[in-house]
Amino acid sequence: FTGAKLTITAATLTGVAATPYSGTYDGAAHTISVAIPEGAAIMYGSEQGNCDNAAAPSYTNTGEYTVYYQVTKANYNTVTGSAKVNISQKALTITADAKTKVYGEADPVLTYKVEGLIEGESLSGALTRAQGEDVGEYNITQGTLTASDNYTVTFTGAKLTITAATLTGVAA
Repeated sequence: FTGAKLTITAATLTGVAATPYSGTYDGAAHTISVAIPEGAAIMYGSEQGNCDNAAAPSYTNTGEYTVYYQVTKANYNTVTGSAKVNISQKALTITADAKTKVYGEADPVLTYKVEGLIEGESLSGALTRAQGEDVGEYNITQGTLTASDNYTVTFTGAKLTITAATLTGVAA
């Protein structure tokens, strides 16, 4: 009798399913989810071939990110893969408030209403207006007023109206 060897090879690991994330910027952190079979372990990474984190990397700002994963289980082939986190810009609407002033007076503070800004976040910069001091209407524009790259801004201007001053001290 000649002895023979029995070779047992690793089985194919099934039941691994990755779910990507796709959504609009909301100020929260997002990642992928991966379903794994019972008894399996998973590691994550933000670079292919470098899965050394027990928690999946998460992302807050707009962009497209790839999350890599590696699933292992004793006596099974390792399963590797990736899924995307895609966060798109949030719509932000800025509407300038119409203003008036009397000829010769200082300009009022240019104000605006904003819709779509995440609580706790702010805009930077200021509105501006077309130059001129004569009686008439002047466009209020976005100027340097901006939001972070997480937003797509739609701006609606308004007018600054300069009205005539009352002439005083004239004798008839």
